[in-house]
Amino acid sequence: MVSFQELDAFFHPRAVAVIGASTGLDHFVLPMLEAGGKVYLVNPNRKELFGQKCYSSLAEVEEPVDYALVAVPAQLVPGVIRECVEKGVKVVHIFSSGFGEVGRRDLEEEVLRA
Repeated sequence: MVSFQELDAFFHPRAVAVIGASTGLDHFVLPMLEAGGKVYLVNPNRKELFGQKCYSSLAEVEEPVDYALVAVPAQLVPGVIRECVEKGVKVVHIFSSGFGEVGRRDLEEEVLRA
């Protein structure tokens, strides 16, 4: 059973990483940036987004990250989850589609193993 203390990183993260950050996620990213918390944008194809630095990988972020919002193509998610585990991210929200709902149970199972 999960304790309230364990849910703190979900409801009150000290730092959030948006992995796969893009202009298409402005409705998620802009409110987080405007709220003034620590938000790290991760996209290896961008140097900057919304006036903020983009990191090429989660490992490049020097500070601890409590919460990761993952918005990358489904086939990249297992690798991103492994990066999150290595970084010590406590909460991962996968915003990607293309798993069991389209018959890719193998990817879904790989994410669970990661």
